[in-house]
Amino acid sequence: MTTTSTKRSGIRRSAVLVAAAATLLFACSSDGQSPLSTAELPAPEQPAPEEPAPEEPAPEEPAPEEPAPEEPAPEQPAPEEPVEDDGGLTSEQWIFIVLGGLLLIAVIAAIAAMTSRRSSTPAAASPQQVRLDGILRTGRVVHDSTMLTVLQPNDAAALQSVWGLAQHDLAEMEAQVVVLTNETTDPVALPVLQELQNSVTGARGALEANVALRLGGQSGDQTALVDASNQTALSRRTQLGAALQRAATLRL
Repeated sequence: MTTTSTKRSGIRRSAVLVAAAATLLFACSSDGQSPLSTAELPAPEQPAPEEPAPEEPAPEEPAPEEPAPEEPAPEQPAPEEPVEDDGGLTSEQWIFIVLGGLLLIAVIAAIAAMTSRRSSTPAAASPQQVRLDGILRTGRVVHDSTMLTVLQPNDAAALQSVWGLAQHDLAEMEAQVVVLTNETTDPVALPVLQELQNSVTGARGALEANVALRLGGQSGDQTALVDASNQTALSRRTQLGAALQRAATLRL
């Protein structure tokens, strides 16, 4: 009995629940909404769409400025040529002026030519300078050819001939140097002339001794003496050349 009553109470509860559910369903259906829809779930929050940043306008390139048309430069008037003022001279006066200028130029040219001619003419040399120039000319001939000609091997006749000419030149030269030395008072020129006089005397004495040995006949002993005499004469010739060069620098 107890079990049967228990089953009956359970059936009653189930029936009550079913009736309540049916009533609920009916009420919902009459509103047209699902009972589950009364409690709507909140929609998920969607991020607000980001507004695009306003695009900055690209800087506009300035349009190339067209060059302004060049204005033509104002034409400048041509400079007026100055009118020469001739001072009111007539053509005849101009002719006289031109002729006078030409005459003046000719006179100046003639004077310049005369002055140049006088300056180019050497001043008259002193007697001492003339004597010295003659000594130098003779001395160069004696040094360059006469002494060498005498020292060459010649026969007796040829030797006597060349020695006669050389002896004359050397004697004349020596005499002129002695005269010039006695006339000179210049302290610079005097020792140079004395050296020249000694060199001329030494050259003449060396040649004279050489010729005497050679004309006297040559034996074995004399050959060595002649060779030594030749060397002495050549040494005197060198001294004469040096003295002539120093004498050539003198101005008496």
